[in-house]
Amino acid sequence: MVLLMEPDARLLRRLARMNGLEEVRESGVCGAGSGGGGGGGGATAASAAASAAAAAANNRRSNVVKEVERLKKNREERRQRQAELKEEKEAMMNQDPGNPNWEFLAMIRSAACILLTTVLLV
Repeated sequence: MVLLMEPDARLLRRLARMNGLEEVRESGVCGAGSGGGGGGGGATAASAAASAAAAAANNRRSNVVKEVERLKKNREERRQRQAELKEEKEAMMNQDPGNPNWEFLAMIRSAACILLTTVLLV
């Protein structure tokens, strides 16, 4: 049984539709349909169809779970990069505290360092 969480519900629905599932419900099995059965062996045919549908849903769901895990990993990496950039920015701001034009001053210092290294190499 697949229970969808609130924030990732749309993503899971979209991924389920992309994988060929017919319908994703908030508290149901993805794409599991009840297999009808006509003659004397209707109960076994229905249980076989239900187990086959559940196995297919598990395979598809594992792809969805993999995709969600990949998105979670990317999100964590992106947050890590953003934290590093924020630390660098704060370090540059702390070189000249209170200066509203600290970014321009940082660019000037960077250009000056490049010019000095170029002059020293020549």
